[in-house]
Amino acid sequence: MKKFFLFIFIIGTIFYVFAEIIGDRLIKKTVESNLTKLLDREVKIDKLEVDYLGNKITLKNLEVKNKNFPGNFISLDKGLILINSFSIFDEIFEIDQIILDGVDINYYFNIAQKNKSNFNSIRKRFENKTISRKETREFIIKELEINNILVFAKSNTIDLSQQVKVGDLKFKNLGNSSSSNDYKIVLKKTLLKIYNTAKKQFLEGKLDKNKIKKKIKKKFKNLIK
Repeated sequence: MKKFFLFIFIIGTIFYVFAEIIGDRLIKKTVESNLTKLLDREVKIDKLEVDYLGNKITLKNLEVKNKNFPGNFISLDKGLILINSFSIFDEIFEIDQIILDGVDINYYFNIAQKNKSNFNSIRKRFENKTISRKETREFIIKELEINNILVFAKSNTIDLSQQVKVGDLKFKNLGNSSSSNDYKIVLKKTLLKIYNTAKKQFLEGKLDKNKIKKKIKKKFKNLIK
């Protein structure tokens, strides 16, 4: 009998290690891969942990790389995902809530080309793509919160070091099922809203024009030396 309980203990320990360590790694890679395909930009997550008993996923330091621009497009400090584990085998997978906190967005633009920026680049990603609700398993996000959004203005030639704060965003009923709001369309509109909000604040004086002029002059002086 002791051997039987010892065997059960060993099997349970192995299963726990697999679920907590190997399982987390597999889920992390899957999330990174799916987001990379969706955004057409490399996505990296520093840490992802799944609490199987608490039905929650926590992640830290998520980065969305820029395309045709240096550095990151988006950096996320931390995120919490609450899932409905009973829906895993249902037709529609339910996510009760997602809370993203500490979102830094780098607005890169080319001074010589007014319409060339990383925002325009990712917006075209969705405009030029036919949206299909059946390309992946159906899911629904009941609530999504994005808090503490900061937009940093940067140029390909000078470091502006300017930033504006965008108000927190909340959404309900997102997904790719027939009964939800299409998450891709919402994502596109959200990025456009953030871009317009930040641009408006920059134009209203949040962006130090004198500072920009001084840095441009300094840049040209260094070039002709």
